[in-house]
Amino acid sequence: MNNASRDEISDDAVKIQLNVLVLAISTQTAADLEKALGHIRSLQYRITKPEISRPLRENLSGRAGEMPDVVILEIDGHKEEALEDIRRFVEEFGQQTEVFATFPRSELAMMPALMRSGVRDVLPLPLSQQDLVVALTNSLARHRKSLHRARDNKGAVVSFLNTRSGAGGPFVAANLAYSLQFEFERKVALIDLDIQFGTVAYDFDIKSDGGIVEALRSPGRIDSVFVEALMSRHSSGVDVLASPADLTPWDGLSDRALTRLISVLTQKYDHVVINLPVLINDVVEQALALSNPVYLVTQGTISMLRNLNMVLHRLPKRGIPLQNIEIILNRAGSLDKDIKNVDLEKLIRDLPLHRVRSDFKLVMKAENEGKAACELESRAGLVKDIRSIAEHLLSYDKDYEADDKQVKRRWFS
Repeated sequence: MNNASRDEISDDAVKIQLNVLVLAISTQTAADLEKALGHIRSLQYRITKPEISRPLRENLSGRAGEMPDVVILEIDGHKEEALEDIRRFVEEFGQQTEVFATFPRSELAMMPALMRSGVRDVLPLPLSQQDLVVALTNSLARHRKSLHRARDNKGAVVSFLNTRSGAGGPFVAANLAYSLQFEFERKVALIDLDIQFGTVAYDFDIKSDGGIVEALRSPGRIDSVFVEALMSRHSSGVDVLASPADLTPWDGLSDRALTRLISVLTQKYDHVVINLPVLINDVVEQALALSNPVYLVTQGTISMLRNLNMVLHRLPKRGIPLQNIEIILNRAGSLDKDIKNVDLEKLIRDLPLHRVRSDFKLVMKAENEGKAACELESRAGLVKDIRSIAEHLLSYDKDYEADDKQVKRRWFS
């Protein structure tokens, strides 16, 4: 495996790296592609000379979990077989993998048939490095497009990060997802990315089957069908990718898989709500980069406010702009004694601040019964505060309008 990180394809805070598999027949083609790919950024590639004559057909027989983003296939004299294999490959895996074909310039007459078979681009031999860079740049742009659309569409992907364990982020995230789905009739996916200590399954009284771990271990398998099979459906209609809530290691969990997962989910759901662990690694950092807004959940104690200050200084240095960040002051009014010693407005600058009132009895009742707080007491202060955050989130969507049925559901359920 070779990794290139040089000069051709630009990158940004959302880390998107193309995974390219080259199936080269001739030694010369392999050498030419090795040289060209070695000068392209944001690329991970593998060049192989398959021992079988129809390598795409071999991939159809059970290696879907290893599928790359792009396959560059060299075609020799087996034209009809190659066209048939490409058609079958694109039909089954085209949602995950693009196929580029490379062949001698003397065979340009076969280009229309290749394009009809589903090939995304063609690269005549001898290879032009410029043509390759343009083709891969376009592929990278297609991968970025849906993710940037989701991130730029404020409210489509939101994440909750505690400033310290116990700040209450998972509870707020789960109840916000419930409110958006049940009270406002939005289609919501809830991801519990706190692999080892996630409580979303417990809060919703659903099976903690670790669907998120399975997804993050299988980037090549992620498509709408695979993801749907991993989801657990809550009675409200929220679809949940639960954590296993055990000591599952983070080894082997891929930020690339998370990128694909978010791309798939944003095509199906109005909102993707992510509960994050209290740690920063490649997967969490990618979730933060793809979220807008990022909700930092804190409470009114010196230790949590100190951590809040640290996070507000560090996240912009990791490519997360301050304008993507909002603050949730949880248990407002009960633990605010230390706030008197801190200029909260100065600390958070001009960032939006949401206060969620304390209601210990309601929280305990909801957790013990595995229900959302607004299922139990729709008019409680805590519930109204979370509903207010949902309404604030919906205000970013200029096309959203609540109807009378939704209003009645919120107040009389």
